[in-house]
Amino acid sequence: MNHNHQLLWRPTMKNRLHKTVTIVSLGLVAACSSGDDLPSSLQTTTTFSTTFYTHSLVIKNNKVYGWGNNALSQVGDGTTSNRATPVEVLVGGSSFSGVTKTAIGGSHSIAYKNTEAAVWTWGSNALGQTGFDPASASTKPSPSQVNVGAVVQDVAAGGNHSLAVAGNKVYAWGDNSSGQLGDTTTVNHFAPTALNSIVGTATAVAAGGSHSLAIVDNGAGVVSVYSWGNNANGQLGVGTTVTSSTPVQVRKSDGTPLTGVTMIAAGGSHSLAVTSDNKLWAWGYNGFGQLGDGTVIDRSRAFEVPLTGFTGTVAEVAAGSAHTVVRLSDNTVWAWGYNFVGQLGNGSTVNGLSPVKVPIGTVQKIESVGGNHIVVRKVDGTYWSWGYNGQGQVGDGSTVNRLTPVQVSGI
Repeated sequence: MNHNHQLLWRPTMKNRLHKTVTIVSLGLVAACSSGDDLPSSLQTTTTFSTTFYTHSLVIKNNKVYGWGNNALSQVGDGTTSNRATPVEVLVGGSSFSGVTKTAIGGSHSIAYKNTEAAVWTWGSNALGQTGFDPASASTKPSPSQVNVGAVVQDVAAGGNHSLAVAGNKVYAWGDNSSGQLGDTTTVNHFAPTALNSIVGTATAVAAGGSHSLAIVDNGAGVVSVYSWGNNANGQLGVGTTVTSSTPVQVRKSDGTPLTGVTMIAAGGSHSLAVTSDNKLWAWGYNGFGQLGDGTVIDRSRAFEVPLTGFTGTVAEVAAGSAHTVVRLSDNTVWAWGYNFVGQLGNGSTVNGLSPVKVPIGTVQKIESVGGNHIVVRKVDGTYWSWGYNGQGQVGDGSTVNRLTPVQVSGI
């Protein structure tokens, strides 16, 4: 899910916390008056995952550190032992230096260096998400290099798939059961595969649980968002809930393309974008208020999120399983959506249907957003985290959920 913010929410017929419902069909969506909003009684439900997106990664002083769930070596220290405090990620016994960006997937990790025509991956490879044939390696215990063929510009990690931008093209690999690789099929790929159907210059990617996003410049000054993969909750932003294995252009509530896009983020089943006029847009699953409009109604097209109370413009946007986090230009952090284990950092477990300010002071960067936890770096260089901590992903040496920010130990 921008930085390291991805999550997995699996559509089911029954939510552990909510009543049984019927999964939405296209016909039911068409019956809605606007064609965009889905009544809560018709929305696909999801379940809380305690095993996916439960590790953290940060870059500090030209070194990469990881902690949290390590059952499938996703932390990258060469072991399968969970880490409740940060450990350095090593390659052949040496520091993993020169890294530009990291991203955490459901149970795998990805990184890149600005000067290389390759990505580095580690963790679970059950579906080829680290770029190798699972028959030869079901996990990768430490970073391994995967050739892409052009200098890498961005990476993202989804539930079980990976994305990269290289040579202004989008590459995808791993799980393709929902068409999240965008190659018109549902066949898994064990190596980076170019999406030649995207016409234009790709500049950024974001990966959700089983859907994908990319920012694309068409060469004529129009910069828009393309989406593909699972669309059960409208997370593709095209006005339907029909899954697509080919990229489609995200549209606003009035049916026109969402353009002028500068940032994107993908959650478990919701999506976000920021445009050049400093507006925040959201679409997809909204069962816990993660779209920030004060309701729990899904949106199948992009709508403008009310920024009431915000003390600056959006400088960063990230998404967890069913919550959203932003850093504003004044370095404050705001969050909304699912709060069952303290994901909003405001000391409660009450879901936030609209943005709430996280009591953390001034933050320089959102570092890592997992399914239900967040890691940030404050302007003083210290790292802080909050939310679900069952595998030590908060990094304070415990496995106690944190409803307010606590300092990460050791870095």
